[in-house]
Amino acid sequence: MKIEEIKEMLEWDKSIDYTQLDTASLKIPEQAVKYQQLSHDEAVTLRYLEREYNIMKLRRWMYYMGKADDEVYEKEPFDHKVLKSDVNLFLEADKKLNELQDRIILQTEKLKLVVEAGKIMQNKSFNIKNALEHQKFMGGAF
Repeated sequence: MKIEEIKEMLEWDKSIDYTQLDTASLKIPEQAVKYQQLSHDEAVTLRYLEREYNIMKLRRWMYYMGKADDEVYEKEPFDHKVLKSDVNLFLEADKKLNELQDRIILQTEKLKLVVEAGKIMQNKSFNIKNALEHQKFMGGAF
């Protein structure tokens, strides 16, 4: 799921119709579970990307150290001799690894957003309670 879709969903779910507080209150568990499940899915995706990064990092290390298969060098020639002490410089600048790191960063931010959205859904009950208390107060109850 794209981060924009999550933001739109959160924008819709976080709203409270103050004329229908009872209905809004009953939706809270359903919404909390939705974000819990989404959090799980996004965490699994993050773990997958981290594993993919580790595998890619090993492949790229082998590539720079001259230990990759010959067909790798046929597809992507590399005519430099890299010292072991310098291989990290090449890995840090590697386009493929950086693209994966960017995907991991985005996924981490998505996961944070979903976790925070779950907290917002759980806190909706306090907002509804406060709205009810305010309505009672405005109606003359103490």
